[in-house]
Amino acid sequence: MAKVRSKVKFEPPIENMELPKVVEKKLDDKKSISDSRFERHKVSGDLTKRNEISEKVKQGLLRWAFYGIENDNGYQYYLKIKK
Repeated sequence: MAKVRSKVKFEPPIENMELPKVVEKKLDDKKSISDSRFERHKVSGDLTKRNEISEKVKQGLLRWAFYGIENDNGYQYYLKIKK
């Protein structure tokens, strides 16, 4: 096999170089996914509850936002739309 040479040139590190500071965002317990802006519904939930949710989506009261997993359960998150 033929050797492939890299065209990338590595330079020695610059001394006393300042690295960018990492800012950690701490989530407030009250401002989590369970925020009042979202409705959370279990995927393997009640059929009547699913029908209620689909009616709310059709009426424009809810909009699907994302899917989340907590432990072994899957949840659909819907954004509440104010009219």
